[in-house]
Amino acid sequence: MKINKAIVPILPDLLLYGGILVIIYLIYNKITGGTSSTAQTQQVYSNAIEASKLSYPVANYSVLADKLQSDFEGIFGTNFQGVQDVFSQMENDNDVLQLIKAWGTRTYLDWNGYIYNSGLPESLGIHLNNSELAIINTELAGKNISIQF
Repeated sequence: MKINKAIVPILPDLLLYGGILVIIYLIYNKITGGTSSTAQTQQVYSNAIEASKLSYPVANYSVLADKLQSDFEGIFGTNFQGVQDVFSQMENDNDVLQLIKAWGTRTYLDWNGYIYNSGLPESLGIHLNNSELAIINTELAGKNISIQF
């Protein structure tokens, strides 16, 4: 068998990048395998929302969910101030439930290169430490919001 000499210099790079892609694919499949409980949780949240008590139009919650994802994917780690800004806009339980529904189950890559496939409560637990979660929960409780993370 004769090997084309033009491909020999790039062969190690091809093997390296091919191997990385295989590893990413395997990790992605491992993560996305167990989403049924998240989907069930999303359905429970959806059923509990009283649309007439929302503080904002439904489309705004998708914008806020996108902002949270952007805050989680920051180059220098999670932007806690951005996360806190989103939750400061929540006025009642329905707002938080609608935000969770708008988030749904998202697959995204964070600044460390980790792939996540999770609902909003799980994502908050991944990206915020206990003291940051306590700040968010205290702010929500101060508005008589019963949902805690």
